[in-house]
Amino acid sequence: MGVITLGNKLNGEDYTGEEKGFFNVIATYAAISYRALRYKELSESGTGAASHIAALEGMRSRLRSEPTTLAVRRVVQEEFRAIGISGFAVYIQNSGCRDYRLFVCDPDDRLRLADLQPRITADSGLIREIAKAESPVIFNDFRRSRSMVEIFTDRQLKEMEQCDLYTLSLGGDLVGFTMIYALAREAIPEKVIPRMLKFSDIILPYLAVMSDIEYRRGSYIDTIEGILNRVDDECANARGLNIPVTLILFSIKNLKRYYALFGREKEKEIFSHFESFVKSRISERDFSARFDRNKILLVLPGKDRSYAVPLAGTICTEMSRKFGTRDFQLLVTHLTAEFPADGNDAHTLLDAMV
Repeated sequence: MGVITLGNKLNGEDYTGEEKGFFNVIATYAAISYRALRYKELSESGTGAASHIAALEGMRSRLRSEPTTLAVRRVVQEEFRAIGISGFAVYIQNSGCRDYRLFVCDPDDRLRLADLQPRITADSGLIREIAKAESPVIFNDFRRSRSMVEIFTDRQLKEMEQCDLYTLSLGGDLVGFTMIYALAREAIPEKVIPRMLKFSDIILPYLAVMSDIEYRRGSYIDTIEGILNRVDDECANARGLNIPVTLILFSIKNLKRYYALFGREKEKEIFSHFESFVKSRISERDFSARFDRNKILLVLPGKDRSYAVPLAGTICTEMSRKFGTRDFQLLVTHLTAEFPADGNDAHTLLDAMV
């Protein structure tokens, strides 16, 4: 923040304890005075806390006047562009499945979030990391962060210029968050940061209500397309690096029978255990996704079939052991396909496993 320049003494050891204490007092009062003057300057220049609240109240009035969620999204995009935010995404917790759904992002969708990350699961490492953290959560080394690598592809991480997450938690639950990944050249960080902090308090709750209304109205949801796009992205990245990508498609053959015997909660335990068991055995770049009611797709960038087949066998054995009883045996099978040997994209690779 600042420095006190002194003379006549050779080094810090030449100063007495009383002199050092006096300097600390000066430094403390100087910092307090600077902060007060800076706050006054920001307030008078229209970038202080009061001005942010007034601006966001105006934004909320605009949102209330819009008849559709599509119009609400356009208002958010316009407001973000006005303060120099060129890359962003707002995720809101879905009241049904409790995962976090992409509500709005920058108009160009530079990261292709609508295709690749239309939702982020509630039990992902990223959500667990930011749920209890104080807002904002700043990822200084986001390209090496395990929780970020788990969700976003290499191409997306390279496209990001920064990664600041502004969160809103109520009643101990993370309601939603805004990710800022790029600012325009003319953006003023001192204006963006406090505006986004107030945005989380004033606007994000309103967007959460709008998201819930949209969910209850029954919008069309395509979860498969996002998975296919993610696989295509990994194949494109592997093509450039000249490495393989292997897909494993697990099928639980008697899941309906298991559900009839043990119920919904025990059925959910199957998929929760699958995820936790697999995570301990795969790298940060690998990912899995539920592909159907009884199918799970595991994607292994950089791994060939010789690595995937033993891993698949271990997983099948574990699932049968964990959920088998004296009177019931869970039947889990798997099929594999390798890029580029069996196909050049997500569709041809999946076709190779049918």
